[in-house]
Amino acid sequence: MTSPAKKCRTNEKTFGTTAQMEAALPAPWQEGDRVLQLRCATLVGRTNGRASLPVIDDDPTGTQTVHSVQVTADWAVPTLSSLLSTDRPCFYVLANTRALPPQEAVERAEEIGRNLRLAAESAGVGPLSAVISRGDSTLRGHYPAETDALARGLGWGSDGATEAPTVVL
Repeated sequence: MTSPAKKCRTNEKTFGTTAQMEAALPAPWQEGDRVLQLRCATLVGRTNGRASLPVIDDDPTGTQTVHSVQVTADWAVPTLSSLLSTDRPCFYVLANTRALPPQEAVERAEEIGRNLRLAAESAGVGPLSAVISRGDSTLRGHYPAETDALARGLGWGSDGATEAPTVVL
């Protein structure tokens, strides 16, 4: 014995069954080559077409959600200079600042920003026009002190920052 079909209602139409409602939905999003090319072009535009986009990660668990991305725990100028010069769209720097006391996190973020600025100059790709600071979605880290320190190290004045719940590279 089958159970009676439940009526499914949206704001615009009533459907006899869930299957009828699902059949009326648009096709699933397909990310083809053209979309990937546009995404890469967007990244190139963000970095003036001259540098790989740095992502400063406050906790090492964040890199578990990425693939085909260079990851380093070394923010020395020569390392960053080399990474900025690659043809990859981005790279991650594991700062691990979330585990630090606030003052140490701020000092580390400012040092990373300063080293990125020097590395960009050294690699001939500076000044950088974009850097991502990847933090916890519940803001468990040291926000905004850490992002402010990163901006200071980069030599940026800041009228604001973009907060995004996700970044698709």
